[in-house]
Amino acid sequence: MRGSFKILMQSLYKQIDQSKSLELESRFKHAAHVAIYSRTEDKQFGKYPKHAHLLVQLRFDGTFGFTGGIVDKDETPLVAVNRESSEELGIPLGSVEVTQEDYVITHYADELNMCLHFYAKEVGFDKIVEIEKSCVNGK
Repeated sequence: MRGSFKILMQSLYKQIDQSKSLELESRFKHAAHVAIYSRTEDKQFGKYPKHAHLLVQLRFDGTFGFTGGIVDKDETPLVAVNRESSEELGIPLGSVEVTQEDYVITHYADELNMCLHFYAKEVGFDKIVEIEKSCVNGK
């Protein structure tokens, strides 16, 4: 199943340079998401390396995912990912500032009229704990 899902995703989504993605036709909706993580040397059960603590959320559709959402017409993907993170995590805007240095990749799907921008933000473990405590205030 895993291999067939990867093939399906590769057939739907094509990688595109972020600057060129903003020139896509108006029929495309843009979405921006961020993986917030903290590196660690901890071991699970004292044996298995964890490598990182990764912040995910239970989404409206019952799956786990990263914070983020649709880019409004007057926003850039970067502005949107910061706004969405603040709203969804219940944290003040700018308390975890995603920057262009955190940008990872952009994909688009003609069949879905969708363009996805992805970021990864490294924070300290204390920040992960702070965010988790704030999530009860998120939307």
